Amino acid sequence: MFDISFINRCKFFSFLILIVFGFHSNAQRYQFISHSVDDGLIWTQVRSIYQDSRGYLWIGTLGGLSRFDGDEFKNYSVKDGLLGNHIECIYEDDQGQLWFGTLNGVSKYDGLTFESIEVDVFRDHFVRDIQQDKKGNYWFSSDGSGICLYDAKGDSLTNFREDDGLINNFVRTSTMLDDGSILFGTREGISRFQNNQFSQLGIPVLDTSSISEIQGTDLSNLSVSAYGIGLVKVNNEGTIIFDRSKGLQTNNIRGFVQYKNDYWTFSARGISHITPDTIYNYDKASGLPTTDIRCGLIDKDENIWIGSNGEGLLKFIGRHFISFSENNGLSSNEVMSFIEDEEGKIWLSTLNQGLMTYSNKGFEYLNMSNSGLPTNSIFSSYKDNSGNLWFGSDLGPLKLDNKTFINIYDKFNLSPSRAY
Repeated sequence: MFDISFINRCKFFSFLILIVFGFHSNAQRYQFISHSVDDGLIWTQVRSIYQDSRGYLWIGTLGGLSRFDGDEFKNYSVKDGLLGNHIECIYEDDQGQLWFGTLNGVSKYDGLTFESIEVDVFRDHFVRDIQQDKKGNYWFSSDGSGICLYDAKGDSLTNFREDDGLINNFVRTSTMLDDGSILFGTREGISRFQNNQFSQLGIPVLDTSSISEIQGTDLSNLSVSAYGIGLVKVNNEGTIIFDRSKGLQTNNIRGFVQYKNDYWTFSARGISHITPDTIYNYDKASGLPTTDIRCGLIDKDENIWIGSNGEGLLKFIGRHFISFSENNGLSSNEVMSFIEDEEGKIWLSTLNQGLMTYSNKGFEYLNMSNSGLPTNSIFSSYKDNSGNLWFGSDLGPLKLDNKTFINIYDKFNLSPSRAY
């Protein structure tokens, strides 16, 4: 009986697994590593992700807080001093202290213990964003009770609402500008706080929009996502809008991250990757375990981390597979084995269509009618130490010798037998 090495058997089965389970009709799938409760994550519904100055990854969920060091998770909850287990936002101040926005207020972590600040005016509301200004004060944004300015030195809180000039009391996001003013993204546009008063930021497309994320430190270089609008880039020349008409999956963007000239947007439809040349969309067909994506982060090593609503923490690897089938080149979908020859050409054995080779020139087909192959039923393949290729068939073992297939059983007058 013709023997095939264990390694090639593993390759054979791996190839079959990719063919049967790994590909969809869109021809490309991407790899996402999933971290769930089984891996140590405290909860699978992720609301925020942050990498601190020490390199730790912090994940805020509906059921507590996780810290990830690249290998293991360490989890925190109200039992450890958190004000609440539902963590909406994470922020690190200029002293390296971490702040966590939750229901009714915030928790501060100094690396050893948690200290919580309850905000009475935020009763039954979540803190959705935290910023520190140049004076060392903290700004807490809420989902219904406006904004609170926290003076840490004086331990005092000042609440700002619609009556004080804020456009809307539901504030999801904020950013600190280089000139010391602060932008707040609300359900009805963007408010700017400068010289102790609020004004509306005059960007027509965003004036009444429900803002989900603002990034940037200068009015001449802002990026804003909004529900119903998509992603808007603001510069001195005006605005550039990325929406469904440009290739986004949806105009309802929950948030985004920027890296160099690229953007990654997150929504209930999945992920869109905006590059200077095109837009790539990722959904279940692309390898995402869920399309319900809440947030994301690009860490210091340029890894992309994604927070999902129910599938935990995802890490995008970025390598992709190309799917080949009868629709785009294979002579048969019933591929039994494959081997690489000394020249880098891939040989694929099929159940009933002979052999195929694949190289940078594409597919070539070898069968009974065009190559001298004595049978089209090839079950296995092997490369010996001299680089010769052998194939197991229903007529016994075949050796490829200078483009000629030699039937070993015929050569030695042996009885035909299937060789696997």
